[in-house]
Amino acid sequence: MYLTIKAYSKQSYFQFYNKIGGAKKDFNKEILFDRIIYQNVKINFYNNLTILFNFDNDLGQLLEEEIEILIDHNIYVGSDEVGVGEKIGPIIVCATKFLNFKAKKDAILETGGIKDSKKLDAKKISIISEKIKKYLDYKCIVLEPSKYNQFLKEGKNTKEINALMHHQLQKHFLNKKRPEIFVIDQFVNKSKYFEYLKRNNQADINIEIVLQEKGEEKYLEIACAAIIAKSKYNNWIYEYFKNKNLSFLIKGKKINTIDIVKNIEMNRNDFENLFKDWN
Repeated sequence: MYLTIKAYSKQSYFQFYNKIGGAKKDFNKEILFDRIIYQNVKINFYNNLTILFNFDNDLGQLLEEEIEILIDHNIYVGSDEVGVGEKIGPIIVCATKFLNFKAKKDAILETGGIKDSKKLDAKKISIISEKIKKYLDYKCIVLEPSKYNQFLKEGKNTKEINALMHHQLQKHFLNKKRPEIFVIDQFVNKSKYFEYLKRNNQADINIEIVLQEKGEEKYLEIACAAIIAKSKYNNWIYEYFKNKNLSFLIKGKKINTIDIVKNIEMNRNDFENLFKDWN
């Protein structure tokens, strides 16, 4: 069995490494930093802060406790969107917050490590999405293609629409209990983000936000949001073509919208509420 964890900081990485007997002082030029056997578990340490555990039955109580060093104890609200770069289907924005630190840790253990959704096929995304939901408070917004196109005609741009969707989810969580911080997979800089909100009379609350480049690699909450959003997007696409008796267009381990578009673009007028306009 395998478990993959990316340490949330270099300090936590070396704290764990030293605790289980590691002797090296700093990273080398190789991909693999070190390999240690601890409590009958084979542990590979990589230079990108990723740690791979290989074990037979279970990780063991001692190691399960010690991996807590690697996990950020702060609880964030993380949000991400899917569908923005796709010609077809909705834009879906999801936000997630772990119920507590134990839930965060248990989600990692049950899934074998929460990974970037772009590295997972459709089946794995669906499975992991269902597994992690019980550990999360989450909410999603689905913006249908027809509504998106309407916003474009009104003069809004894609990033502006994104900002408003993320902000709507932020207000949902603020109405429940103020989180420590909101983290978003970066699609625009911070000043522009708040400019979009102000332009739409939405800059009415004082919130702390981090727009993080490659946010799903740094924050588990963003990774979870991306997985749930991608699962919903995949289901939307599948149901759309199933209802038109065209589910055969969806094949392979990943839903390839580029191939789907190639097959139907000549007849796009036959597909209502599917294609998004571009701005």
